[in-house]
Amino acid sequence: MTSILGVKGVPVVCLKDDSRVGYIGDALYDNESKVCAFILEQSGITLRKRMILLEEILQISNKNCVIYSDKSILKFDKKIGINKDCRYSGMIGKNVEARSGGGMGVIRDMVFDVETGTIEGFELYRGLMEDAVKGRNIIYFDDGIEVFRDYVIAGKE
Repeated sequence: MTSILGVKGVPVVCLKDDSRVGYIGDALYDNESKVCAFILEQSGITLRKRMILLEEILQISNKNCVIYSDKSILKFDKKIGINKDCRYSGMIGKNVEARSGGGMGVIRDMVFDVETGTIEGFELYRGLMEDAVKGRNIIYFDDGIEVFRDYVIAGKE
């Protein structure tokens, strides 16, 4: 599992010539709300809209992103059915409560499967000190999540 914000800003390195081609930017989603690509940024800004398809990424983590060569970098074109938002994007910032009644935190980020791009759940923020001491909680769709207008109820704590 990898978080979207966890990989944003990591350097993109070409395995073929060991060069750095830029940094991971925003995630891009297909019509099924799966991560399918990332915007490629250079020096923190996007000069030309370029992207890297998830299937072209050999490895991605919170430290680096490895592609085989610069041929993996494509021009970003909205016409191919890739979007900057997915159906889960609107849930960022919602409060999460446990089914037993206690507050669990606020949705900070989405976590996804690197192999398939499937969004699997959400990373929660509980406050600076609590996150630093205990780490961030993750709630998964498989555990049962009920979405309401202003909050989310998690099936498991």
